[in-house]
Amino acid sequence: MAQVASAATNLLFVVVIAIGYIMMIRLYRQMVAVYDHMLGFMESESISLGRPLVVVYEDPEKLPNLNLVVQNVGSGPARSISFEFSAPIESSDGFVLSELPVFAEGRTSLAPGAKLTCYWDDLGDLLSRIEEGKIARHVEVTTHYEDLTGAPTRPPGTSSPTSMRASATSTTRASMSSWRLWRGSPKA
Repeated sequence: MAQVASAATNLLFVVVIAIGYIMMIRLYRQMVAVYDHMLGFMESESISLGRPLVVVYEDPEKLPNLNLVVQNVGSGPARSISFEFSAPIESSDGFVLSELPVFAEGRTSLAPGAKLTCYWDDLGDLLSRIEEGKIARHVEVTTHYEDLTGAPTRPPGTSSPTSMRASATSTTRASMSSWRLWRGSPKA
């Protein structure tokens, strides 16, 4: 009888150890899955924090003078930058800003936070040429560039000598109505 009890006790210990071992393997697999998920999340966060975002916009900071600005508002450097325009960006004297070398030839790189600014025109002169129909009211500017990994990106944007409203897709829309308070009452 003692031998049977000893064998049963030994069997019980083996079963308990086997169950503990199986549970430990399952727990280890769950921990590996959690660590893999955390590493993937951390990698995606580090990549997204280091991505460039190159935008083209008009800067009304020194009104009545307007500047055309190319800026990398992202946190990573941009390279191989080029631009496409839906229509030429002109000043009131007929000078075509979209044909400047920075736009026609592009840029090799642009650091995070870097800004290229060029004088565009006087707002009053520009609005009068727009109202006459001699200059396009809205111009779509598409920037093409790569991040450091060589991944191409292509956020669209518009540029117009009027106010902008930015959206989450890096598209800016312009409308004449916001300038009415500043400039009198131009026709929309």
